Amino acid sequence: MEKLFETKRLEVRQFTAGDAADLYEICRDPDLVKFMPFPQYKSIDDAHARLRVVVAKYADPAPTRTTSEDKIDYAIVLKSENKVIGSLGYSRYTSRAGGIAELGYYMSPKYQGNGYMTEAVVGLFKYIKSHKIAMRIEAKHDVANVASGRVMQKAGMNFEGIMRKYTGNNTCDRVDAAMYSILYEEI
Repeated sequence: MEKLFETKRLEVRQFTAGDAADLYEICRDPDLVKFMPFPQYKSIDDAHARLRVVVAKYADPAPTRTTSEDKIDYAIVLKSENKVIGSLGYSRYTSRAGGIAELGYYMSPKYQGNGYMTEAVVGLFKYIKSHKIAMRIEAKHDVANVASGRVMQKAGMNFEGIMRKYTGNNTCDRVDAAMYSILYEEI
């Protein structure tokens, strides 16, 4: 298990099969998954199945990705409890201008509102910059998921606009998405 980076309160590391119980606890929460592109977990088997896919991607940690399905996810661990409280990941796209990383994240509603996600996102920005992974980092959120947008704003990302009927979630067929970005020189 490789640690990606550490902050004052968090460790961001590769997921392991041993994280299934924590992941199940997070992803069975209907308040979380209503904004997600994946369905609510019905059993711990759903967590085990997801972890098999995630862990397999670590064998090729820095490939060029082509879709958000190719995103590499990492566990957000609250150090004081040694507990997985969320997920943070990115997809990397190549370009002649230095590459783009697309950010994605979620956190257990039990741990939201404490600044943990902003802390993790800023840590990922620093990691991406120090490893020269991308010159631009972008993220999108369902416009109804206001809390996700606040994380992007607090992390220093700039609002770029609304992408109409851009994505789907578990509450309806198509939803508008707000687009944010931060550039290498702004980190």
